Amino acid sequence: MRSILMLSLLFALSSPALAINKCESNGKISYSDEPCGNGKASKFEAPPPDSAMSRDIASARQRAAREKNELKRLESERQRLEAQEDKENQKLARANASKKKKCAELALQQKWAEEDASAASGKSAQKIKRTARRKAEKFQLECGK
Repeated sequence: MRSILMLSLLFALSSPALAINKCESNGKISYSDEPCGNGKASKFEAPPPDSAMSRDIASARQRAAREKNELKRLESERQRLEAQEDKENQKLARANASKKKKCAELALQQKWAEEDASAASGKSAQKIKRTARRKAEKFQLECGK
């Protein structure tokens, strides 16, 4: 609809240019859209639009419609991919937060086990030190620190 309006506007504005005057004065030929002042004048009319032009217009409209459909398809595909990427990023963020929380728990357990091992004495000291060492190993395995 918009293109039809634009074409009709362009046609209306260019209608004065359809009349071309061929002026001859002093052996020189000039072309103008205004009537000749002095000298011979020949008026040419632009030929009416032919069927080739209407075929070109129709094919341009068809091509524009195809491109519009392709643009819609590409836009929906882009939005789908962005939504999928956002979902994956949220999943990774949740996994990282969970791992960080677990590492914090393991670090705290290791700290408490080391405190218990440093305060232990007697027969239970070996067992408590072994437990502290195992907690430190588990922390290193899970968190890489």
